[in-house]
Amino acid sequence: MKKYMKKITSLKIAAVVLGFMVAIPAFASTGATLAPSTVHIAPGATVTLTVTVAPSTNNYAEKIELKYPADLLEAVSFTPASGWMPLTQSGYDSMDNTTGILVKTAGYPDGLSSPTAFGTVTFRAKKEGTAQVAFGANSTSFELNTQTPMTGTGATVIIAAAPVAPAGTTLSSATNLAGANETASTTPTTDLSASAIGAGFHFSWLWIIGLIILLIFGYITLSEYNRRKKEIGK
Repeated sequence: MKKYMKKITSLKIAAVVLGFMVAIPAFASTGATLAPSTVHIAPGATVTLTVTVAPSTNNYAEKIELKYPADLLEAVSFTPASGWMPLTQSGYDSMDNTTGILVKTAGYPDGLSSPTAFGTVTFRAKKEGTAQVAFGANSTSFELNTQTPMTGTGATVIIAAAPVAPAGTTLSSATNLAGANETASTTPTTDLSASAIGAGFHFSWLWIIGLIILLIFGYITLSEYNRRKKEIGK
């Protein structure tokens, strides 16, 4: 009986170990990233994102599924990185701007187990808005004898027209001239032009002539007063 129980226990342990051995490949997933993670562009402009894969075990092929809002972005092209052999069969290679799904698959003959550039994807912005480019559920890593789902960190594309700067804050010539004119109108200046000097000179001489006339009039009045005073005294 004891021998039988020991045999059952050994079988249970073997089953548990075997279960872990079978389950290990499912945890050997590949992480993927898009760079830059956040980018700002204007409507009509294009942006290129780099796809990088980082397997946790030796991989020989990757299937990348990218999802994006088709009303905001249009996929233009995909360029595989050096060392990859693209797989162009149906279901493994597509670019659908109606549904907003891009699928690219490629093999890496020597295998990879460290972060490696997979390729670059270029999008064109259609209109203003915030677009999220994410890895789809069909993204897959292919190991030697199995395949596992791929997880990934996507990117945010902010589409907006360039803001209009308030007057006086840009460095354009027109703005600089406007600012200079405004400053000139509020800053006291000395006019040294010939006309201004002439006008000032003429204005000064009028005062001098007027003063001379007053002095002459006063002298004549005083002389006449003294003359009459003498006549009265006689």
